[in-house]
Amino acid sequence: MSSVTCKSYDVHMRVRVLVEVGKNNNNNIINRTSDSRDPIGRPSGRQASTDDEATSHEFMTSRQLPVSAIGEVRRYNKYREHYPLLPSEVFGLGAPLSAPPKHRPPVNGRTGTSTTPPRVRRTQFLRTIITSPVVVPFSVSRPFSIVSLRFNYIRASTTASCCMSQKTEKPVLSGQRIKTRKRDEKEKYDPFGFRDYILGGLNGAGTDLEAIWKFLDQAGSKVDYRRYGEVLFDILIAGGLLVPGGSISQDGSISQDGDKLWKTNACVFEAPEDMVSMRNYEQVFIKLMRRYKYLEKMFEEEMKKILLFIKGFSDIERIKLARMTTLWISNGSIPPTVLQVLTNEHLIKDGLALEFLIELFVTYKQEVGNAHLLTVLKKGGLEGRLMDFLPPNKRTEENLRAQFEEKGLSDVVKLHLAQASQEAKRNLEIQLHDDFNDNKNMKEIISNIKELSSKHDIPEHEIIVLVWTVVMTQVEWNKKEELLADQALKHLKQYSPLFSAFSTTARSELALMLKVQEYCYENMNFMRVFQKIILLFYKTDVLTEEVILKWYKEGHSKGKTTFLEQMKKFIEWLQNAEEESESGEDED
Repeated sequence: MSSVTCKSYDVHMRVRVLVEVGKNNNNNIINRTSDSRDPIGRPSGRQASTDDEATSHEFMTSRQLPVSAIGEVRRYNKYREHYPLLPSEVFGLGAPLSAPPKHRPPVNGRTGTSTTPPRVRRTQFLRTIITSPVVVPFSVSRPFSIVSLRFNYIRASTTASCCMSQKTEKPVLSGQRIKTRKRDEKEKYDPFGFRDYILGGLNGAGTDLEAIWKFLDQAGSKVDYRRYGEVLFDILIAGGLLVPGGSISQDGSISQDGDKLWKTNACVFEAPEDMVSMRNYEQVFIKLMRRYKYLEKMFEEEMKKILLFIKGFSDIERIKLARMTTLWISNGSIPPTVLQVLTNEHLIKDGLALEFLIELFVTYKQEVGNAHLLTVLKKGGLEGRLMDFLPPNKRTEENLRAQFEEKGLSDVVKLHLAQASQEAKRNLEIQLHDDFNDNKNMKEIISNIKELSSKHDIPEHEIIVLVWTVVMTQVEWNKKEELLADQALKHLKQYSPLFSAFSTTARSELALMLKVQEYCYENMNFMRVFQKIILLFYKTDVLTEEVILKWYKEGHSKGKTTFLEQMKKFIEWLQNAEEESESGEDED
């Protein structure tokens, strides 16, 4: 049964047509024959005739239509060509409704002036036909055997559903119970039953890793690894079902020998600690996760949990786990970011996190190489967080250096110091911005910089470059070159004591000159200001003539030709002054 909704544009109503294909019934069903008939019962596609009128009359009397309906039907038969509303439009099957023609043609072929038939409104015709209990066959483009139509007249402001009984269904307050299919019913979560099944198979395989792999491969088609993947990895690593704290649950079923079945020896913790044995067990995990790809993500989450339980493991179990973790990280089974869970407070306090991390780094360096180890530190975001793994009362650079260098991890210490220096320089830059914005005096700013640089071992030649960068961001520069030079010299002159405080060595002075050269080269408006800035720093004792002459001979890089041409006269003056001073000393 299907329903179609159509709209009359003139009377603003909606008619819902319910089409029902039913069985043969002599009372309310008319079989469709080869000649199509219109809704009034006469053949369609040709002009009306006397036979058509008789057929329509016979049809109407056989249907026992009301008198009002018969009258309207007869008028429609007689003046059907003048009706603007066609049956196909009533049923929503034809073109949109159109207005009636202004000039109607003669009726019945008569010539001359003809009397206009009485106007029958669409509303009256629809209301008469729709409310009549008549079953009307109508023609559509796609043939069908039998149709039955029923109409329900609906006002424009009302939208209602039409049903055969015309009765409004009463609301049901109680919910309907939906039966779950047997195949959709979820089984009860039973980790102990899964554990017993896996333990039985592993104990039967013994220490033969190939037999263990075959059993695990076949078991995947019998038990649900998706639901019990966590339990599976607990068994393969620790030998049983782990509970919070790192201990193994001893609740188990009774075996045929009368013993409780709660643990197996076919696991990582029971394997020999040498790397050959560890690699053999690694292959079991690789094959298992290649066979069942969905276990990869579950294994990552499982490792985060197991690393939190290392306090409940023995010393030898922690060593084995660290070595296996090294192999899993190197082959990509788990990302190095899982090591960040070791920064948990209860693991750091007892020094377990640092011991585990050092054992892992030493194994990684031996098995993969030092370069790959440094790469793993960067990928895991650990190069700048090594201090977090030390107990709070031992977090010093000296202690960290001693712990790692003792195990031959000096490169890790260098990486840590470099990362720590970068972090310290970022903090120093932020502090300089804050001090400038707070308008602190120059002595206080210099004191703060020296304190922070000594704490983090930031060399002076890096500090002077950082100071230049921050100073040049404190002002919005003029876009006109003729005004820019005066603005730059005036701005830099007030910070000359700050530059002098951190340019006490030749390396620092040369680093400053190269930084000024780079800045002027990258900012085209400063290209002609370079020589004036160097002259200002020379007059304020920031740069010495020895460093300037050294730069002129060998220190230049970007914009070599332009800056050497600018500095040519100044360099000649410095050389002449140096020669005069030397000749004066010789005369004395």
